[in-house]
Amino acid sequence: MGFRYVASYRPTDTAFLERLRERLERFRAVPPVRALLAEVRLAEERAARGEPAHYAEMIVRLMRVAIARNTVLEERLAAERDTSVAELQRLRDEVISRRSTRRRSADRGHYAPSSRRSSRPRSSRSGTTATFRA
Repeated sequence: MGFRYVASYRPTDTAFLERLRERLERFRAVPPVRALLAEVRLAEERAARGEPAHYAEMIVRLMRVAIARNTVLEERLAAERDTSVAELQRLRDEVISRRSTRRRSADRGHYAPSSRRSSRPRSSRSGTTATFRA
């Protein structure tokens, strides 16, 4: 018996993007800062749509998906392994049971089928079996 932990993650706080944009607004005349501001605005728009705001958040989301998927696969593998072990145990018990039944039959003098070949000698001339009586 096991359990599955289903994590619930709070949405990523994008307030830092707003603070960053506000700080950079003072330097918007500088071309690299202007390009960075455009990227920050795009990140805010993505966050508003429910998409990852930046690569780090996207990687974290993908890791969560990978972990959840691997958990499902591991559960399936464990269930298959448990089924296999149970079937092997059932087969072992069946073989032992049949073997002990055959031994009991042989001890009582009943015919127990054997996989061994007949121990009677063959005649060397004709290729037929010869019966020797003592």
